[in-house]
Amino acid sequence: MSARKRYPDLTNETFGRLKVLYRAPNHRRHVAYQCECSCGSFPIVRASSLMSNETGRATRSCGCLRREVAVEKIANGICERELKHGFVAQGRMPKEYKAWMNARRLYSDISDFPKFYELVGPAPELRTRLNRQEDGTFRWT
Repeated sequence: MSARKRYPDLTNETFGRLKVLYRAPNHRRHVAYQCECSCGSFPIVRASSLMSNETGRATRSCGCLRREVAVEKIANGICERELKHGFVAQGRMPKEYKAWMNARRLYSDISDFPKFYELVGPAPELRTRLNRQEDGTFRWT
């Protein structure tokens, strides 16, 4: 077994928009720090993520920087992709989003997710499926 990498105390250091406040206690067996982002959030970040400048993938914010860059690219026409819908959280995919992905795969006339969600609405709690009607609309049955 290899020896763990030792990290210096990073308290009061600043990495991009993150200011390190203190070491987080027992964070999934990794050295991690409670940080404060300039946007006001308080993420817990691994020391290895803060110090990985040699790969160029160091954590510099809580995620607010990534969102701001994406909005700026879309506004300037650099990127034509719309912002993500925000329905997928923590690896769980809602029933409505799965239905949209399947419908998009099966039918060529399916719009983007927000418009699709306006048409079908939220899925009922019971075991239901989304079916396409003869008139081209969808209905939870």
